[in-house]
Amino acid sequence: MSLFIRKSAWSDKQQIPPAVLDALWQLHDEWGQQSLGSGGPSLNLKKLQSPAGHWRIRVGDWRAAFRPAEGDFYIALIGLRDGFYQSLDRITPARSGGGVQLVEVSRVTEATEPSPQAEVKRPRGYVEDNALIAFKDKELTAIDGLGDGTLRKLRRIPGGIDLLEGLQDVCEDPELVQLLVDMTERQAHYGAIFDAGLVPTRSDAQIDEEEFAKRLRSVDSSSAVIEIESREELEQILNGSLKDWMMYITPEQKQFARAEFNGPSLLKGGPGTGKTVVALHRAAYWTRGRTGAERKVLLTTFVENLPKVWCTLLRSMSSPASIGVDCRNVDKIAHKIVRSASEWPTMIKEPHRLTIASDLVRKHNIGGRFAGSADLLLDEFDHFIAGTGVGTKEAYLTVERRGAGAGSQISAETRSRVFNAYRDYVEELRKSNQFDYPHLRLEALALARKGQVPADCKFLGIIVDEAQDVSAVAIQLLLELDESPAHSRFMLIADGQQAIYPGGFVLKDVGVAVTGRSRTLTRNWRNTWWISATAGEIVSGAQFTDVEGLDPEKNPVLGQQLREGEPVNLHVLSPGEDDLVRIIQILKDLESDGIPLGECAVLGWTNAAVGQVITGLKEAGIGSLNMKEWIGEATTEVLVGTIHRARGLEFRAVIVIGLGHSDRADWASAVARRDDETAWLELRMALVAMTRARDTLHLVSVGDPWPPIASAAEFMNSVPLGS
Repeated sequence: MSLFIRKSAWSDKQQIPPAVLDALWQLHDEWGQQSLGSGGPSLNLKKLQSPAGHWRIRVGDWRAAFRPAEGDFYIALIGLRDGFYQSLDRITPARSGGGVQLVEVSRVTEATEPSPQAEVKRPRGYVEDNALIAFKDKELTAIDGLGDGTLRKLRRIPGGIDLLEGLQDVCEDPELVQLLVDMTERQAHYGAIFDAGLVPTRSDAQIDEEEFAKRLRSVDSSSAVIEIESREELEQILNGSLKDWMMYITPEQKQFARAEFNGPSLLKGGPGTGKTVVALHRAAYWTRGRTGAERKVLLTTFVENLPKVWCTLLRSMSSPASIGVDCRNVDKIAHKIVRSASEWPTMIKEPHRLTIASDLVRKHNIGGRFAGSADLLLDEFDHFIAGTGVGTKEAYLTVERRGAGAGSQISAETRSRVFNAYRDYVEELRKSNQFDYPHLRLEALALARKGQVPADCKFLGIIVDEAQDVSAVAIQLLLELDESPAHSRFMLIADGQQAIYPGGFVLKDVGVAVTGRSRTLTRNWRNTWWISATAGEIVSGAQFTDVEGLDPEKNPVLGQQLREGEPVNLHVLSPGEDDLVRIIQILKDLESDGIPLGECAVLGWTNAAVGQVITGLKEAGIGSLNMKEWIGEATTEVLVGTIHRARGLEFRAVIVIGLGHSDRADWASAVARRDDETAWLELRMALVAMTRARDTLHLVSVGDPWPPIASAAEFMNSVPLGS
């Protein structure tokens, strides 16, 4: 048997007693005793009149409502006696595709009509195109309890979001919502009822036990219920030791997390589709049954702070996972390999690198696409030469510039000068006996190919998250460290549209084939419709490279969302106005709206901007924590960090700063020339920043907004610019 629990069946503010957990887990055995008439079960059970088919289990002052489902059990609600039945009266299941969704309407309110202001503020994209358009107004208003006021509300629910989510906000009767959702699922069935001169009733939408049991196990139910497979997992989930986004693994995600392949595999998907969830569960799955003597599984990426968060999450999942999974970024592994083969490698400081590069720009007369910039020259060294592993000028001349505009190619003459400068740069590193990180990875790769690798840098499986920003050389290094047969446990997780570094690679560049072993996740479980749609407006037309070499236009930019949410907030400040004052006010407003500061993040583009925000919050008496120091544990302080640091994370509310026209790349020039890689990178970084927000997003611009933001201002329903 399995237990299926409604995802909002319990309050995370209540500690559920062990006796309640025991009763729920014993339910199957006790139910069998009851059905056999063996003197009655020891559990205190009672059949309920509503919702249909549900029972109550009582343990002291605690109650749980459940529904049997052909040997399985669906837990609808868990809580203390006070208020339990009032809450239960507001929920009921509804059909959704091949599965079920769970209706949960709000408490009864007096407001039934939309305000005139709400009428005017609907932006484009809100059209009467939801599934109920198939039915006429007079048909809908004939249904018991559905008046003109409710009809006007439901007609304005946008077709791009989940209809149930919208209905729950406009209707107080859960059975009426159940019926309306069912009408969208079975239009022909209800069309026939109307054609026969009849009116649908609430009983038409009820689901019998046999059908309910089949629907519970459908992937279409994964947004509504969690399947529990062990008593330990039940306790972890009900007592909140697993993060929300960790425990809601869908059947589709679980299938990939446990799949066995005969070669490398690839998982793709846009923001919020659960790629990292799959990575964590796959890594944990590979550690099952380990004794502690075997090699570990490596979960890695290019980001420095993300592995620390993974470690915290894995500890909450299971002891074997926390022991058997090594969470380290690629550069720490490369450093360990090089250190084991020679003296401790000395890493060159960034100011020294810039000094060398500035001299080389002048010496080799490098201008044109590089505009005499030492930063751009170092980017070329890091991402297009050392990052790709090319060793000759001839090879560099043929390197494809991935992830940039079509006009971003560099002439052979300029490339020749750049490569001559690169040779001088490498010589400077050699003379000072120093490494930068791209050359540290190159050295580690050379040692790995010679077999000179420490034992703790060999792994029985490797999962690479954010692989689109891991260099080709780093991927080749990780392949050398993977000891799984035919690289059957080598898994890449990537999304080219979220790449924030130039260069990139496609799988053929690194000799990886994933034919038949590639999957794409399309459901966005994190962002609201408003956040996702606004991000889509802002990054429309962004250039990126798909790691499989497929046409990016054939891949969905952003997945389908479940919730409508609220419009994104654009704050346009006067030139010279202090954005810290606005940031502090936003945070205070969020807190007064019931969002804890520990679930809020402020994201900037540079470390300097992050430092200024932290200082300003401290002076205002607001606690903050630099994201680079955060390890994923619950906090009461605002998280502040760069967009780079926020990769792979999510927050209930996000404030993105530095979005003024003067803060970002010259967008108009980039669009005209289609050759400014910095502009495309910044656009993709903006996508990463915005899609970290789960419920609420604030964008802050001092002075006129960056053109991509300004172009979406009307969509965001913002105040007139400059007001």
